[in-house]
Amino acid sequence: MINEDKTIQLYNEHCIGLGEKVRIYGQYHPIAVGKKKAKSLLLTDSKGQKIRQTIKLSSKRNDFFIVIKRSDLERVKEYQLRLVSDIIFDNLKLHFPFNSIPLKPGEAAVTTMLQNYENRVAEWIDYHLKIGFSKIIIFDNNSTDQTAKIINQLKDDRVIVIPFNYVAINPKPPVWDDYQRIQLCIGFDVLKSYYQWVALIDADEFIYIPDQKPQSIGEFLNQRKYRWFRAITMQSILLTNKNDNDEIENNILDLCRFTNLKPKYTKIILNSKRAKYLKFIKSPHQIKGQRLMPMDKIYHAHCWANERLDYGSDFVEKDELLNLKCSS
Repeated sequence: MINEDKTIQLYNEHCIGLGEKVRIYGQYHPIAVGKKKAKSLLLTDSKGQKIRQTIKLSSKRNDFFIVIKRSDLERVKEYQLRLVSDIIFDNLKLHFPFNSIPLKPGEAAVTTMLQNYENRVAEWIDYHLKIGFSKIIIFDNNSTDQTAKIINQLKDDRVIVIPFNYVAINPKPPVWDDYQRIQLCIGFDVLKSYYQWVALIDADEFIYIPDQKPQSIGEFLNQRKYRWFRAITMQSILLTNKNDNDEIENNILDLCRFTNLKPKYTKIILNSKRAKYLKFIKSPHQIKGQRLMPMDKIYHAHCWANERLDYGSDFVEKDELLNLKCSS
């Protein structure tokens, strides 16, 4: 929910129950509101009466969350969000879509956000289930194609798609990153009590463990030498196809086989036991207390097809991921 002035966004459609407490995420406009004023945000009942709560603001970003006691949900049905003396949202309802998700204890899970991935999401899901992930929660951000329908047709309770139809309150680059940060926070909060490891990757990225046979992400991550780090951090290579107009139909690993092998950036797999009390995820690329992994142990491939990354003369063919797909 975003107000008319586009200065406050509340993620009230995706509230989270954490034990005896409830967490509601939001964002404020960094200039129009600012951190000092944002500290006065107040959730009240529909009559303006105060509710016991705590507000936490990110030190680096314009993100916040409000914590209230679960017991207050029983007596309060509708809320108001106030900024100083102004009512930002009236007749506000809180929704808990994760209460109905089947969650069973497991070793590793994935949370991601995507948009319009109908021609490649099934392959990506199949790959990561085969390497051993127990749960995948996909936040669908305003897709206009059949992405959600295709995911639901898989009828696999290990894979959940959740509508996440928000827009940025500060519409200037990087827009996608603004609400992706909140998606990562929500996804991790939902999964951390059930899964020791939570991967924060995109739906065009494929995790690969070169020497693990058979492939099992949980077995790899749960080695004693990795348990004490807040995150395992993977380096990335970019893969692309030779042509610029290939038809994409869940065949990314067949097409995107060419790379210059140079690491470009990183992505993290959070250790829930070590990062359990993490308040905000500022970036999916690095975190204090991480273990940066060499590429002969684990890495991820980011597949950019059809001119997003131009094929170069220095590229070589790398078919490890393709072989894994074919042999699984």
